[in-house]
Amino acid sequence: MSKKSKFYRVAVAGATTDGRTIEPEWIQQMAKNYSQNTYTALANIEHIRGFTPDSTFGNYAKVIGLKAQEDEIAGQKKWALYAQLEAFDNLIEMHSKNQKLFNSIEVNPNFADTNEAYLVGIAFTDTPASLGTQIMEFASKNPDVNPFTSKKQHKDNLFTAAEEIALEFEEESPVSNLFSKVIDWLNPKQEEQSQKNTGQFNEIAKSVEEIAKTFGNTVKEQNDLKEKYSKLQNDFNELKNKLQGEENPRTPPAPENTGNFSEQIEC
Repeated sequence: MSKKSKFYRVAVAGATTDGRTIEPEWIQQMAKNYSQNTYTALANIEHIRGFTPDSTFGNYAKVIGLKAQEDEIAGQKKWALYAQLEAFDNLIEMHSKNQKLFNSIEVNPNFADTNEAYLVGIAFTDTPASLGTQIMEFASKNPDVNPFTSKKQHKDNLFTAAEEIALEFEEESPVSNLFSKVIDWLNPKQEEQSQKNTGQFNEIAKSVEEIAKTFGNTVKEQNDLKEKYSKLQNDFNELKNKLQGEENPRTPPAPENTGNFSEQIEC
């Protein structure tokens, strides 16, 4: 059973990669642009994508959310990218054994010809040197023997140097999961949005509209009941006051005293 991770830091502006650095605006663009409706970034091992379902190099998680924030690192403010994963069983098991505790991200700096950056993948490793700064710089200077060329989804993509991560999982409620899906559907991308997702958006929008109408009718009915109750309460109070001001019709009035009792008998 998959689990949702807490947001954790996956990249920092200025981090060295294959001769290039992560720009602050890239961090912000990746957080702003990411949507599973556009492209879902998956997590694997060592940036190697397997071809068989039972491969060690299969998918271990998918990215379900990104956010950017400024962190203070070594006394300096830097933009950092945080990711939230839907972790699959193999990642949960691997993490429980304290394996692959470092990760590297794959960035497309010009995704779909938008001139903006997009996160397209994450890789886990337990050997930082295999995705470290030195080997990446060496690879960028020696393209003929670059070991990362075949691993990239696009030749212009870049990998960040592996950094240690703190991956924690949170309990996910059905309500929060449904809410996140509704929010994602209600914020479709424009050019990249497919016809299928447009249909889903229309369906969700219609459902939300029906819910709003039902809620509005319920509120109106509740207000009507309150008004009727208030009127009944006023009528009751008026009747109560009226009855309290009248004599009891079932109790005859006391006779007038016209003399002593003996005189009345003798008459």
